[in-house]
Amino acid sequence: MIFRPGRDHLSGPRRKAQLAEDMEDTTHKAPLPADQKPAPGAMPALITLTLIYGVSQVDRQVIGLLLPDIKRDFNLSDTALGLLTGFAFAILYTISTLILSRMADKGNRRPIIAIGVAFYSVMTALSGLAQNVWQLTFLRFGVAVGEGSGLAPSTAMISDYFPPARRGRALGVFVAGAAIGTITMFPLVGLAAEHFGWRAGFAVAGAPGLLLGAFLYFRVKDPPVATGTPAQAPPLGKTLRFIAGQRSVLLLYLGTVGHLMALLSFAIWTPSFLARIHDATQSSIGFWIGLMSGAGGLLGSAVGGFIVDAMGDRRPRMRLIVPALVTMLGFPSAALLLFAPAFGWSIAGLGLLMFFLSSGQAALWATLHASVHVRMRALAGAISAMLVNIFALGFGPLIVGALNDRLAAEFGENAIRYSLLAPAAIAFAGSVVLILAAMLNEPDRRRVLMEEAA
Repeated sequence: MIFRPGRDHLSGPRRKAQLAEDMEDTTHKAPLPADQKPAPGAMPALITLTLIYGVSQVDRQVIGLLLPDIKRDFNLSDTALGLLTGFAFAILYTISTLILSRMADKGNRRPIIAIGVAFYSVMTALSGLAQNVWQLTFLRFGVAVGEGSGLAPSTAMISDYFPPARRGRALGVFVAGAAIGTITMFPLVGLAAEHFGWRAGFAVAGAPGLLLGAFLYFRVKDPPVATGTPAQAPPLGKTLRFIAGQRSVLLLYLGTVGHLMALLSFAIWTPSFLARIHDATQSSIGFWIGLMSGAGGLLGSAVGGFIVDAMGDRRPRMRLIVPALVTMLGFPSAALLLFAPAFGWSIAGLGLLMFFLSSGQAALWATLHASVHVRMRALAGAISAMLVNIFALGFGPLIVGALNDRLAAEFGENAIRYSLLAPAAIAFAGSVVLILAAMLNEPDRRRVLMEEAA
């Protein structure tokens, strides 16, 4: 926000009126000051939080890579696998996310994230000791409880470290952590599982989080909050009423669920798709998913973050509209993945799908954080994570699994091709909703700026 010289002393109604006028000017004329700098320690914190996010996504998604062997050993249906990978994880993740994110808004977020990553890394490693599906489900509950500490508090920390003019790129780097984790860990997990069994795959996936958690706890500090920010988070009821009154935020949540349903469903079921349709081995699946899915997600996150910052405050609507339009290209990419006759073309489709779906993630977080007060960011992010985990993670893999079982009589192993079209179509609809959210966002951003200036 740029204030004209000599006007920053205004207060009350005159201050609010001037703030609205200045916002209109920055929307159409002047960009944010180029000399705004991140807070001290921002880059080490961003790198650490990015790697932790990558670990969390590997711990969450590694079960998808190991599903074929787990299905065989425990004699499970695809519907049961959908329940195990979806609702078994989503229920406790939702509860822990709301509780831990509210704690993060009230105090120091660093120890919450650090202890959480250590806990869910241990739970992931212990998953390899499960002797039946109930024990595995219980351990997945443990992973879910720990992971509730990560996403929303981490994005809130990053938004405090980086000024608005650089926040899009920082959040783009952060969401690229999922791709980095996939590139580095999936090939290793695949090799371990092929040579030593699926239990060893869980052990490999769980190891890095312990080191990252220790580094975050002892070497990274919580960032300073913006000048004028209240020392305490507002009451829960006031926070919820404020968020509910932001029309664009509610649409943003809906569009986010649509995008993440596709991302999570494909992350869980693509290994099974490649094994069933292309007879790929576990090590080959781990390598190619790590390479193509990881590279696509990494590039998409980087491009998406660049778009957010390139649009600037002069064209705030386009900071969300452009990524939403790009994400629509995920549907034809999914069709290429699912219906290409050759393995190589399917893998190319996977890379494109992850590129397009990942390109909108930075815009989602940047828009959300600009639409709520600083001390509401972690809880606002937690609500987003709650909805994603109930509907996207809870229903996405389950819908695919149930469709697999239902269509198997007619299509056999090819049923999974048609089942995975469902989350791809939902992601396309989510992009349409996000465009509407962008059209309604400017009054919500203005409300935040005016109230913080009062």
